[in-house]
Amino acid sequence: MSETTSKYTLICFPCRYTTKATWVKHGLRRCAKCGGSLENVGKHFNVPKTSDDKSWKSSEEFYRRGNPWWPPHKVAERAAMALAEKWAARQHS
Repeated sequence: MSETTSKYTLICFPCRYTTKATWVKHGLRRCAKCGGSLENVGKHFNVPKTSDDKSWKSSEEFYRRGNPWWPPHKVAERAAMALAEKWAARQHS
């Protein structure tokens, strides 16, 4: 597994926890507050204020539709990673 050196924004949408970290491809990170999975929203995501409900809701909706903060070739890569993770989860069920 190769690790990149760029810092990406990782977000837990339910509790609004954010962090910057080096992302490990095909890796899964857990939220330090609630234990949920952290979503990799890329390097260009502008984190809204914690109290800004409207911005958080729209940010999550955009993310769930394909994450527009990634360049187009990365969106396809992310979709492939998500599919692989779903397949792996089914194998363990």
